[in-house]
Amino acid sequence: MKIAVRGGHNYLATGCEGLINEVVEDRKVKDSVIKYLKQLGHTVLDVTPGNMDRDSDLIYGVNKANNWGADLFISIHFNKAYNSYNGAIGVECLVYSKTDNITLDEQVATRIQNALDGLGFTGHENKSRGVKENKELYELRATKMASIIIETCFVEATEYVALYKKLGHDKIGQTIAEAISNKKIEVKVEYDMKKISNLLWRCI
Repeated sequence: MKIAVRGGHNYLATGCEGLINEVVEDRKVKDSVIKYLKQLGHTVLDVTPGNMDRDSDLIYGVNKANNWGADLFISIHFNKAYNSYNGAIGVECLVYSKTDNITLDEQVATRIQNALDGLGFTGHENKSRGVKENKELYELRATKMASIIIETCFVEATEYVALYKKLGHDKIGQTIAEAISNKKIEVKVEYDMKKISNLLWRCI
């Protein structure tokens, strides 16, 4: 599958900032998502913008994905609702519509949502925020393919920023890539035969 992946915003068109910075962190997660998607056999195009104004930022990623003929567009973001929040708010995925002719977005978004919920990123009272529709966001309405915005966590939510830091961006990226692919990364165990021989010799 051809997948376009974007880190949201840039250092001129800034994103959310709280306990962590959206632009800094979404680039880390984006890079991990791309790395693991490639390991899982997908063809991936990074459509993350450089530093530019907000409108150019959005147009850049969408146009690159459209012109490339991507099958799926993934945009990594972080969210913010309050100046500060002591607790957990959750994670959510956004799609353009749940009732149009495109179903890949809902299928993949649901897998991503469930996977991130499974890591502990559920919202108030341990309830999933779920997959939401939004027909106003440019990344969802202007892309020609199935498109998903992932709001990884809320930057001001103390509990989930702590969880994000504990798990690390690489684990989050791997989880998202596996959910997109509906397939797990195969862990290859490499053995140092010289060390094993030395250990066996000592046991004799």
